[in-house]
Amino acid sequence: MKKEQFVLENVSMLLNESKIFHNFSLHIYEKDFYGILCDSIEEKEKIMALFGGSCEILDGKIKYRGESMKSAAFSHLLQKKFSIIQKKSKLIYTLSVTENICIFTEQSQWVHSVRYQEQTRKYLEHFGLEIDIAKPVEALTEKERVIVELLKAYAEGKEVLVLVGLSGFLQNGELEEIHELILQFRKENKTFIFVEAFGELIFEWSENILIVKNGTDFGCFSADFLQKTKLYSFLSERAGRASQISVEEQEEDDKILQFSEITSQYLSKVSFQIGTGEVLKILCLDTQSMEGIRRIICGQEKRYDGELLLKGAKIRLQNERDMRKKKIAYCNARAYKSMLLPDMSVRDNVMLDLSIKEPQIFFFKKYRKSVDAYIEEWIGADMAGRKARDLTMLQCQRLAFLKLYLFSPRVLVCEHPFFDADLHMKEVTLRILESFRDRGIAVMILTMRLQALGMLDGDALYIRKGSLIDEDEAYQTLYEL
Repeated sequence: MKKEQFVLENVSMLLNESKIFHNFSLHIYEKDFYGILCDSIEEKEKIMALFGGSCEILDGKIKYRGESMKSAAFSHLLQKKFSIIQKKSKLIYTLSVTENICIFTEQSQWVHSVRYQEQTRKYLEHFGLEIDIAKPVEALTEKERVIVELLKAYAEGKEVLVLVGLSGFLQNGELEEIHELILQFRKENKTFIFVEAFGELIFEWSENILIVKNGTDFGCFSADFLQKTKLYSFLSERAGRASQISVEEQEEDDKILQFSEITSQYLSKVSFQIGTGEVLKILCLDTQSMEGIRRIICGQEKRYDGELLLKGAKIRLQNERDMRKKKIAYCNARAYKSMLLPDMSVRDNVMLDLSIKEPQIFFFKKYRKSVDAYIEEWIGADMAGRKARDLTMLQCQRLAFLKLYLFSPRVLVCEHPFFDADLHMKEVTLRILESFRDRGIAVMILTMRLQALGMLDGDALYIRKGSLIDEDEAYQTLYEL
């Protein structure tokens, strides 16, 4: 019989004096593999705030191992018993790997480096792991960093490990290694919670899945029982299609942007091309390959061999402003956060970018009216004067792409467009990218996630260590065959 660990029954919660959940229930048992599937990024962040001990429980029942608790004590318990592992590292770079793992396991004010090394080696041997403990923390790969954080949680006696969005930053082969490790942890009575986007991992790793939507839970179901198609429709039903607006028509050209035998610090004889209204998806198997392409397109790479061609003419981009003047737009990952100035109004966010194309845009009312009309169509009525920070994440995503859309680029380069995206965000982003493509704008997608290749139709290329490889070699690398 399973032992009950943590229970919330019909609780309401406050975060920063705002009510975030109501009639919310959660039952976690020892050695559980428990998935939580949220309908939006906002809901996921609220769940993280809950597990981080940042929420105040207003009503309902709270239990830990069968004993009732008050809200303040429960928040303290969460911080003591839970460990959250996600994309953002919580390791201390000024400490060694062994110190990160062991330093908080004892009350002594002294650092015992030799003892920490001995203890870490025991952990590695116990779990059959191989990590160079002499490696600087900042040099750890993402997989190694996750393993170190898991060992840190184990050493500190954490009972519940919350793994957030692993499928967003680890490759398939790496995920399999992590899965094998957590199966070993489970034998030692550790409980796991997986907070993931809709995808294979949460269904394959979880035994039960809690569905969270609209500020409450819709029940916990066996992963085998859930019908994925119906669940997807249920979770994504709020997502709307992006509005269509008029932009400059693009001329037909089968070679808008072309890399010709480009060799740089990170690239080796890379060649590809993209034409009007085409979609080119490039799967980068390492960060250096993506960095190499980014640096060329954004004008950061000053020394390289080969040619960069725009509509058949050789160009040498100097900086991001020069890139934009040549009508190449670059969209960073997490556009809803990275592409906006939160303290500026929605209107000014749009007009600031358009001022590159039309320097006097701030001085004529006709431009303002036109921009406001686009904002109303894409984001909603009475939004132009609001601060960007007051928008929802979906509205921020639309705003970020609206800025690029009105710029009428010949080429849109998107880095990780579906990274860390819930179902609504993926749906909205997909429709927006389709609207770019349908207007004749070439869309280039740079990603490190294999799943992203299937989101939008188009040609696919694979690059590893700066060199183009074929599909078979890419799959062998991903799955470490």
